[in-house]
Amino acid sequence: MSTEMGKIKGLVEDIQNNGDPRTFLSTELYMISFFGGVKRGTCLQLTPTNDHIQLTRDHVEELRDILNTWLTNTKGKA
Repeated sequence: MSTEMGKIKGLVEDIQNNGDPRTFLSTELYMISFFGGVKRGTCLQLTPTNDHIQLTRDHVEELRDILNTWLTNTKGKA
């Protein structure tokens, strides 16, 4: 069973344009919680447009720590 957790809108660089000048395309990142089996347990799948990334709970905790550090270090900065 899976549960959609939410989605975030963002941008992705248009690599077909060779990056000159830099152009970006709108994209969305979907987050889905799912059971990955007895060995993997509950997992989080990150699904950017036309792709996906599956993370175990340990990976999600690592991602959380990295994002918390980034949020702390960039707070109040432009």
